[in-house]
Amino acid sequence: MKFGSRETMKVWLEPEIEIEYIRGINAATANRIIGEIRSRKDECLRKWHECERKGR
Repeated sequence: MKFGSRETMKVWLEPEIEIEYIRGINAATANRIIGEIRSRKDECLRKWHECERKGR
């Protein structure tokens, strides 16, 4: 994927990692993304919470 592309993927991190939707991303790429999210779940959650605090 490249910046500004139309490929999107929404993933829930809690309570379990779950794909909400995928658009324009093939299954192999989606699986790699999910694998990376699983291996870095704590980091993803920490960054998400940091973004939430900045947005308020």
